[in-house]
Amino acid sequence: MEKNTKLILGVGVLAAAGYFIFKQSQKPKMSFVSRMAPSRFIVVESCLGTTGTQVTIGEKTYWDCCKMGYVTPNKPSSGCSGTTPTAL
Repeated sequence: MEKNTKLILGVGVLAAAGYFIFKQSQKPKMSFVSRMAPSRFIVVESCLGTTGTQVTIGEKTYWDCCKMGYVTPNKPSSGCSGTTPTAL
């Protein structure tokens, strides 16, 4: 191979390696629920059902209740159904 060809291939390999390292260092995408502002959530002692999604607010992890905007620290044993949450 010619000197210029080796140089171009070397630069291309370095650029590809830099791109992959950059992409791996990016933050993972958050779910819709995780992007909501913490003030939009109401923490309740229990709810009748959960969507199965965990939500992190600050340092604590909660379970997303069926009623939008409500979370609970205790995972309900059932899926979504009609629920009337009790505020803490």
